[in-house]
Amino acid sequence: NEKRKSIEINSEKQVVERFNNVVTVSESITTVLKNKYPNSKALFTTIPNGFDREDYLKLKQLKIKSSPTKIRLVFSGTFYNSAEKYLTLLSEWLEEIKALNLEKYNTIYIDFFGTINIQNSIFNNHNNVIFHGLKSKDVVYKEILKSDGCLLFLTDDINYSFSSKFCDYIALEKPIIVF
Repeated sequence: NEKRKSIEINSEKQVVERFNNVVTVSESITTVLKNKYPNSKALFTTIPNGFDREDYLKLKQLKIKSSPTKIRLVFSGTFYNSAEKYLTLLSEWLEEIKALNLEKYNTIYIDFFGTINIQNSIFNNHNNVIFHGLKSKDVVYKEILKSDGCLLFLTDDINYSFSSKFCDYIALEKPIIVF
């Protein structure tokens, strides 16, 4: 909304004007900030999203297996409001599966971990979709390892960066369903 947008713009301006160094996750963001604030004395640096290999090495040794009787999908991270339409599509997809094959529908479980500021009411008809909120990195990684695949929701307004969730999913060798 406009109030939140105004707060974000003001916060951005304060950071660029007051800090010596500004780090972004994409070169395009760095370029936009440099052009938007040409008089800034801040040093702008781009460090693309990535991962620390050591975060995953111990986990992969655990050899956690998914259930042979369930299809379990996991989303982790921050869910952006601009991707809410994809949750509606996911809910509609689940409704179609339920109508076509109730037995198959009853094997599907979807877990959301992280910051998700959307209406959970989208999934009111689906007890197999659970929002867990923020959990530690280790807990989420173990849940990803137990899953059959992971969810990634891409939006037009943040297509300038490489999602850190993508790095996690690939490092943990999970298939990805992209919306």
